[in-house]
Amino acid sequence: NSHINLLFVLEEYQHNGIAKALYNLVIEECKNKTTKKITVNSSPYAHNVYLKLGFIDDNQMQEVDGIKFYPMHKVI
Repeated sequence: NSHINLLFVLEEYQHNGIAKALYNLVIEECKNKTTKKITVNSSPYAHNVYLKLGFIDDNQMQEVDGIKFYPMHKVI
């Protein structure tokens, strides 16, 4: 309940605040459930977005089964 598994916005709708709005809903829901930390395995494409949202890298970029990602977390 504290891991963002998938968060995608179609390209034609990007840069309109949709992902941030969805993210803010997740944060509020987690606060209501006393969740203290949210984790995500960010794609290289989304890494800077998660950094801007306040996430911190837990490690360098990883690769598992050909999928590259950054393990990240944010304390809320």
